[in-house]
Amino acid sequence: MEFSTIIEQAHQCYQNGKKAVMATIVHREGSSYRGEGTRMLLSEDGEMTFALSGGCIEMEVFNRAQSVFTDGVSKLITYDGLIRLGCQGLLYILLEPIVIDDTKHRQIQELIHQRKAFSLTSYYLQKNDATGNFGTILTTEEGLAISISGLPVSMDEAVLSMYEQEASAPFRLLLFGSGHDVTSFSTIAKSLGWEVIVVVCNQSPKTKADFPQADTTVRFEGDAMGSLRIDQRTAAVVMTHNYDKDYAYVKALLHEDPAYVGMIGSIKRRERLRNDLLQEGFVLADIDTIFTPAGLNLGAETPEEIAVSIIAEILAVSREKDPVSLKHIKGSRIHLAC
Repeated sequence: MEFSTIIEQAHQCYQNGKKAVMATIVHREGSSYRGEGTRMLLSEDGEMTFALSGGCIEMEVFNRAQSVFTDGVSKLITYDGLIRLGCQGLLYILLEPIVIDDTKHRQIQELIHQRKAFSLTSYYLQKNDATGNFGTILTTEEGLAISISGLPVSMDEAVLSMYEQEASAPFRLLLFGSGHDVTSFSTIAKSLGWEVIVVVCNQSPKTKADFPQADTTVRFEGDAMGSLRIDQRTAAVVMTHNYDKDYAYVKALLHEDPAYVGMIGSIKRRERLRNDLLQEGFVLADIDTIFTPAGLNLGAETPEEIAVSIIAEILAVSREKDPVSLKHIKGSRIHLAC
């Protein structure tokens, strides 16, 4: 989730005494590369985290944010892509000073760690170069409210426009295995902003140091998933290359409710898995939720290519899409943000 990374970077800016501004697309008319709710972080020394476009507008956004760095007052700016880029979209971008002190950082990180949902509501005046006490408030179902802005935020709905976004826990990928292909898989998944957990068996000598791109490493205990907190924003890929271990992991995962379960292996191994699970009393409806051999038919050969094919399948399944070349898509919208 981009927001959690922005919070981390903003907290570092706070600790280092650097001013930071969060830019958010709060409204869009027409099409654009990224959609409403897209955010980026700007620091006063020019460092940028994430982007609002394909690289077309970021420098101008930074230049127009200079007044926010200087006086600490939020600003709403517009960017007309039809006139300047041919993107056919008019963007309304909120620029607000962001101050994440130690208390806010601890509160937000705890929400993310517990995988609790929260909402982000941005208040602004929908007018180019409008300034004021605009900003973003984080709220939880329990009633906790945290101001992301470094100034008191006005919430006068009679005057201001409002953009609300429901924030989910980061998408989580569980990799069951300890081979070298787990390392390349972790690297690609982390580039998507996913949380990556490598699950190894109790006998494995591998530790977190063997998987530098992973967030953490845990050990599988018996036939239970323990404290992994598997939910519908969790995908699991079983890739030990040892059938007995794979079978134990898949059985445990069938008692959970992840968005995706995949197992690397041959068609022959798939049939063996299917028969063994049937003999243990699992029903076909549950067995058929397992994607094995895992991945889309992309002609993948190397570990990195195989990881791409599986990640593509995870995206398609979790977003309920049938993989098809975009050249065959009809209508005005292709990617979600367009």
